[in-house]
Amino acid sequence: NADNKNNVDEDQIEELREAFQLFDTEHQGKIDHREFKAACRALGYEITRDDVDKCFLEIGKEINQSITLDEFLQIVVPRLKPRNSREEIMKIFRLFDADNTGKISFKNLRKIAKDLNEDISEEELKDLIEEADRDNDGLISSEDFFRVMSKDCNDPLAEFDS
Repeated sequence: NADNKNNVDEDQIEELREAFQLFDTEHQGKIDHREFKAACRALGYEITRDDVDKCFLEIGKEINQSITLDEFLQIVVPRLKPRNSREEIMKIFRLFDADNTGKISFKNLRKIAKDLNEDISEEELKDLIEEADRDNDGLISSEDFFRVMSKDCNDPLAEFDS
């Protein structure tokens, strides 16, 4: 199924491979339905027993059979959310918005920079906020954050469209 792997990067495939191997407890290159469900949950997908049944049937497997890594990829890859989907970006926003105000403040950015050992000046942090802040309140809203994070890097003029 190489065709649906085109929109998935190597890091994502590696992440899936690691999840599969983690739950392939007998190291036989196969996982059963319970291990499949656990692997999906570990990857952040809420999945029910019915979902598992449907996934197995999709690739012609009975629920009492095991699946290989390739079959696992065949099921999971088409369901992957794009890396910069709104949902992914909002997860990151919530990490930055440590005090849950719905906005990212200078204080929030400074703490993140410190936690990540980023050597960034207060001036640079202020510039980051200024660049993203559309309503000039000195804070980055979730919309500001989403716009900046999902900007098409191949189109330098994208910022001027809105």
